[in-house]
Amino acid sequence: MPEDSEQQLNIKIDMKYAQLAASTLGKLRTLKFLQRTEAHFRQFFPDVVVDALQSTTPEELLSPRECQVSVLFCDLRGFARTSEQSQHDLMQLLQSTSQSLSVMTRQILDHHGVIGDFHGDAAMGFWGWPVATDDGSEALRACQAALAITAVFAEQAEPTRATIGIASGLAVAGKIGSDDQVKVSVLGPVVNLAARLESMNRQFNTMILVDAATAQVVERAKLPLATVKLATVRPQGMETDTAIYMLLSRAELQNNNEFYERYSVALQAIENGELLDGQASLEALLNDYPTQASFAQLVLEHISQHSSHVIHLQDK
Repeated sequence: MPEDSEQQLNIKIDMKYAQLAASTLGKLRTLKFLQRTEAHFRQFFPDVVVDALQSTTPEELLSPRECQVSVLFCDLRGFARTSEQSQHDLMQLLQSTSQSLSVMTRQILDHHGVIGDFHGDAAMGFWGWPVATDDGSEALRACQAALAITAVFAEQAEPTRATIGIASGLAVAGKIGSDDQVKVSVLGPVVNLAARLESMNRQFNTMILVDAATAQVVERAKLPLATVKLATVRPQGMETDTAIYMLLSRAELQNNNEFYERYSVALQAIENGELLDGQASLEALLNDYPTQASFAQLVLEHISQHSSHVIHLQDK
């Protein structure tokens, strides 16, 4: 073979190797980029959402749309006082807050929820988007996540008390924000109600409060979850009354069955307009269970002062 022809052949072979190397390098870079992108998504989305991204584009999957969701707000009790006490060791405050937020987000993701937002020591998660359900499973998963969060905090060496509110209903979920910045979140009255429920725990001295829509799903399900209606309230800043329920495990309900049954009978009398009978029942309940009925004391004080079964929380 002539020397020039041999050189040309070697050049072609070298070029093919170079093209192959470049193609391989490009695919490796693309793979690493996809792996980093997937790892980023898994920080905020459950596996089912990340898997859905394999068959559609992020723009299509994350586009805002109306859907039935269950929204969970979780906040740490006493964080303002802790922050003030930690003003000279802010990095330690950051570390402890991050650990607490990790507990919340881990349980939200483990129960197939989406991380919607953070604010200080609080986290918001939601279910029902982008993979919709029509069987109420989003509400059940939110409730299971709530009980799991409180259980993990209770088992810590220094137990942390968290309060949680859950509400279910129609909302807009997806990429929400301004022209300059967007985030994946959820928007609608149900979000405001979940936040209100979380804050009501301080007044009722409870840990997890849910709305009527969520409670109905829980009571229909054959799961170790239970709810107890506490009151009908008019949340601050809202114009409609809403029934609120305490979420607990079915085992806890059974262990305190007499107490919760007597409270439910008293509340039913009050809501039927039999205020004197309901008031007498609550007084007897508080006498028999003086350390267990903080919310009963609140309801009793309200009907004694206002002669109405609806508690207007803005008056508190």
